[in-house]
Amino acid sequence: MEIAGDEKKIIAQSLRCSIQMNSKTINQETIENILKADDIDIHTAKVLEQAKAHVDFIHGLNLEIYNINGSSSMRQIVDYRIDTLEKSGRTFYGAKECTLKLGRLAPDHPVSWIAKKMENNILVLIIDRK
Repeated sequence: MEIAGDEKKIIAQSLRCSIQMNSKTINQETIENILKADDIDIHTAKVLEQAKAHVDFIHGLNLEIYNINGSSSMRQIVDYRIDTLEKSGRTFYGAKECTLKLGRLAPDHPVSWIAKKMENNILVLIIDRK
């Protein structure tokens, strides 16, 4: 995704990958496996395609660092980011879809939260760990 002109927006994309993550790292292979899944939505696929272009993801990102104990905690983090971005006149793209998906999870459902700055974008991954 490109930033037009002199805009100083940070575009945040969010997603939840509906795939079992037995591994403690996400890398090129895990991204490819997720993209092969039949039930993956278009938004998730686009964000993962973007992730494939960045070294942090291709060479393995340690999910243990990013673990959040429950989806209710995750929802608070997402809501906080939406609020802070809106106050500064920016948009958290995909956040509505993200929070709707998180709302369907049980409070103790294990998920991981990863946010990485990549050029003018912030790529946000929310990974289902169950």
